[in-house]
Amino acid sequence: MSGEAFKLLIVLNASACLLRADVQGQRLRSKHQITISDRALRSVASASDATVRFRNSDGHLILDDKAKLIVQDNGRSFVASELLAKELIAHADERTVLFLHLEQASGVLRAIAHISTFDRFKEWDQQRPELRLSSYGLPPAYSTEIEPSSLRDGMDADSIYDMLLRHIQAEDPKLFTIHTEKFLNAPHLLVPLLSHLASLSAEDNLKFPVQLRRLSDQFRSILEMEASPLRIGKVERNHLETWAQANNKQFAFLDGGVAKIAGLPGTEPTALRVGVYCVRAGDADLKSREEWSLLPFVVGDIIDKNTGVHMDDDDQIDLRRLGEAVRYTLELLTALKFAERHPTVEMLFLHGPLVNTFVMYDEGEPHFIPFLKKDFLAQFCITPAAIEAALSNIPVTAGNQRMSCQFMAVYGYLLHQMAQSQVPLIGVVERSAGTWLAQAVLDKAVEANIVKEDYNRKVVALLKRYNIADDFLFGCVLAEGEYVTPTLIKKNEKRRAREKWQQVVEQYKRPFATLLKTTETSFPFRVEMNEAANARQAHVMRTLYHTARLLPRYAFPVGLDIVDKYAKVPDWLSKNISARMAARVLNRTIAEGDARLVAQVRRLLAHTPRDFFYRPNSQ
Repeated sequence: MSGEAFKLLIVLNASACLLRADVQGQRLRSKHQITISDRALRSVASASDATVRFRNSDGHLILDDKAKLIVQDNGRSFVASELLAKELIAHADERTVLFLHLEQASGVLRAIAHISTFDRFKEWDQQRPELRLSSYGLPPAYSTEIEPSSLRDGMDADSIYDMLLRHIQAEDPKLFTIHTEKFLNAPHLLVPLLSHLASLSAEDNLKFPVQLRRLSDQFRSILEMEASPLRIGKVERNHLETWAQANNKQFAFLDGGVAKIAGLPGTEPTALRVGVYCVRAGDADLKSREEWSLLPFVVGDIIDKNTGVHMDDDDQIDLRRLGEAVRYTLELLTALKFAERHPTVEMLFLHGPLVNTFVMYDEGEPHFIPFLKKDFLAQFCITPAAIEAALSNIPVTAGNQRMSCQFMAVYGYLLHQMAQSQVPLIGVVERSAGTWLAQAVLDKAVEANIVKEDYNRKVVALLKRYNIADDFLFGCVLAEGEYVTPTLIKKNEKRRAREKWQQVVEQYKRPFATLLKTTETSFPFRVEMNEAANARQAHVMRTLYHTARLLPRYAFPVGLDIVDKYAKVPDWLSKNISARMAARVLNRTIAEGDARLVAQVRRLLAHTPRDFFYRPNSQ
């Protein structure tokens, strides 16, 4: 049975099988074991890795992660849960009915216990008399096991299992985490879910849905504890109030796009453009309502290869890495300069992380990333002295010169400026890769003595084994409009940087981060904020939620969707842009005064990537 997965609903008559002074009652009181069946149940196997979730008499949701499912050789089965057993001993009576919904895969079990009364069966009998509950042994004289059916009754396309489960879920949606089921059953989730399962072993494929739900239950349980430093926040949908508060205030949105010269072969970026869309909410006059700006940067114009760092003849710059370094740096630089020119803007949103992982964009092997030109930085009032004032222990070249204009140092300086900015800066990431927020929740829980370090290591190991990132995990944890208290996350660990740059990376500022879920069936998106934005976190979350609700199917802030289309110019405009870039390249060549070089460039620009010369051969 180790390779099987199953679901089962067990209905127990508390007075008949739990509260009597017989063997079962004594087992409940002495061993805290709940007898669920006196006979062998199909597919049920012992599980030492189990969780039981229930609501106690005080209305609090309780999660017992030390529970077990015990199956004896004679087939008798017990759920061992000290917390649930004590709750039943203290509060169950002759009218109590216990619903146990079990999900098991191999030795992993998730159980939800719903405590109800016999009165519910009378109500359901009146609502659906055609189901004839008595024919299924309901209400139970002792215990009744109900399995999902692949066949439908043909009336309401419901089996007795579906009907009962839906009714008890409706009685306590939060206990059964209905939002999790809606998320996992969403049609558009099928493709990413199948893609995820393809990366796991066959055995882990069976365990993944149960483990994901169990981890979701555990994280939600931690976040709902009063002692937890991080909690679940909720944005209430109220468009009228939100837009009234936003009226006549400016909101800005920024995104970058890679540009290429169409006549040049290859895939590496030759230029970058950063677009900013600024809108004044409630302004009906288009002349004053919107402001657009697009800054182009030619990569060759801003990098300096004459840095004094020795490179052998066969050392080559990693152009893909250089493109990333340029994009991350220029997007943040443009955001800071926009905020400097518009100090009254309500918020500035970036399409992507506010802080990128930036630990290996140095001058060493294997990437050989060059420096930024001093005169280019000077255009933005950035000097080596300013960078050295913000960052200490910047490495030196062989000539004992500080590498203040290397990308690693410049990016660190920009992060310091970002942290000090009085304008709320917010990065929004569509799909949150990694487990930054999950790890932050666990670390804070350990600090608050809510969980032990052993538990932390166990959960982290499960997240790694099943490759569960923040988007999948918190897609299950959070309901519509919910988010986790923003917290500082570690994005640049110094141990991952080259030794000479580790002290600089250690000074990189960290963002406050959270995840916000805008619809029941969408992945949550990660939100990164500087200190100014975190000080207004409720306002930021409300703005993001309501602007994302304007695109319910996309579930992403509409302003970022607009600037994304603005920065990433469509194909029908690319020819004009390519022509302008080609003209700029040719002008620079003419300025060199070399006729042979001009002729070569003219011939090169005359080709297109589809010309015969550039087509791949058959080998």
